[in-house]
This record gives sequence, C-alpha cells and structure tokens, in this order.
Amino acid sequence: MSRKKNAVYCWNATTGSVQLAAECDFIVASIRWSQDGVYLSVGLEDGSIEIWNYETNEKLRTMVGHDSRVSAHAWNEHIITSGSRSGQMFHHDVRIADHITSSLNGHIAEVCGIEWRSDGTQFASGGNDNVVNIWDARTSIPQFVKTAHSAAVKALAWSPTQTSLLATGGGSSCKKIHFWNTTTGARVNTIETESQVSSLKWGYSQGIGTEISATHGFPNNDITVYSYPTLQKTGVIMNAHESRVLNSCLSPDGTTLATLAADENLKFWKLFDVRQNEDDFYNGHTRNGTKSVEDLMLTLR
Repeated sequence: MSRKKNAVYCWNATTGSVQLAAECDFIVASIRWSQDGVYLSVGLEDGSIEIWNYETNEKLRTMVGHDSRVSAHAWNEHIITSGSRSGQMFHHDVRIADHITSSLNGHIAEVCGIEWRSDGTQFASGGNDNVVNIWDARTSIPQFVKTAHSAAVKALAWSPTQTSLLATGGGSSCKKIHFWNTTTGARVNTIETESQVSSLKWGYSQGIGTEISATHGFPNNDITVYSYPTLQKTGVIMNAHESRVLNSCLSPDGTTLATLAADENLKFWKLFDVRQNEDDFYNGHTRNGTKSVEDLMLTLR
C-alpha cells in the first residue's frame, strides 16, 4: 500500500496486515495507546493532540494548548499528560471540553519522555535539560528532581511488580541507566551501558527472573538485556539496526520487543518469557553464562 505523509499505521500481528490508523494535518511527534487499547492519541508538530478511535478510524477530538510540538505524552485512565519542545507540560482530561486541568512546571528544555506508574499515584518525566522529575499525581510541583544524568533523558520505565522502582536512561553523553526508589527519592542502582540509551522495558526470563532491556544508539545500535537486581548483562543483540534505535515497545504478553530506528525499519525480537506468577519476577536472578536471545522474528520496512 502507498504510504501517506503525517499518518499513523498499525500492524496486525495476527494477519500481518498494515492499515491506516490516523491521517493528521501535521507531522506526527508522538503516539500512545489508551490503557484499554481502544483509543490512539497522536501528538503533533503544531502543539495539538488528536484522539482517534482505532476500530472506527474516526478522529474524536483535537486538544490544543501547547506552543510547540508534543514530543511526549502518556495516558492515566481519562488523563493524558503531555510535554512539548519548550518544556511545557499539561494534564488533559479527555472527557471535558475545557481539557487542560493542570499546568506543570519542571523542565526548561524539550520533554523527551513521560510515563505513569501503574497505580496512577506518580508519574515521571525526562527532558533535554538532563533532568528526571518524579511527580506526585496530586500536585503540579515535582516531588523529586534528579540531575544524575549528563545527557537528555528519554528512556523511562516503571517496574511492573515493584511499584516504587523507576529506571531512567541517559543519552550519548551519559550512557547510564539509573534506578530510583520513588518513595524516598534515593538512587538504588546504576548500570554503565557504554552507549546512548533510547528506551527501557522490563521483562521476565525463566531461570533468570526479572530483567530490563535497553535499546541504544551511538556507537553500535545494540539491544542489551540486564538481570535485576544483579545488573548482570544477560543478552546483547549487536548492530540490531543499521542506525540508532529510536524507541521500543513490548507486546501485551511481555515477550516480544518491537524496535524502530532511523533506518526506517520496524523489527520484532523474542526477548522474554511469559510470566507464570508474581513470584517469577523475584526467583532465580543469576545464571552462569549469557541468555540466548532468539533470532530476529520479523522486519517491516
């Protein structure tokens, strides 16, 4: 099928088909699914956010307010938290006409990443000002301001089982993954990755336990996997893409990592196992040798 500009496409894992999900008026800067998977939100270059019903391919509304591109946003039930190139952040209530319910001041440069904690009590933001802000959902002032990174922070990931554990990754001048206790604000662990960190995703592997994957840019465009809390490198995919990996997304069953890169390829990797029960995340943190990462499953260009 011919590709359109300023459009969002969805790939169906069951049928392998690709279909147009949203056709926008401006360059797409960020996209997110609602938590129930029914709605798709699209942040645009002009500072607006469009909400689309994926099943009907219908645009439901456009929310304006930002003065520059919406570079990051995230859902928490009916609230979308968004950040822009200027550092502006808003809470939007998608149910009401006057949608901006809070203005958040915590960054002086572009907001690169936003992620809500699973219970909705906290969220985190990372920026081009090298700052990680950890927010209490009830306030518009950061609960903790973290300046340990020495480059832009785009990669943010909340632990699926330890709700107060947050992982953050820094850019090419930093190359570190920091782990934070968001109840106390203390940094509890650090990994030196020796490469730009563009995204982080938590997972589980039998025989190892809890793991976290990191995608990288300069110098080798790798995907690495570490056990937690031992911080041992348990897997690496060298030169996963021909150019820097920009982002990643984990499948709903938690086993397959989708990566996209500046080489205009979307790739799917079988990295993790299905978690059988809650205890699996805490058992068997170490194993001799390195985990066997399965071959690339699929490439879409």
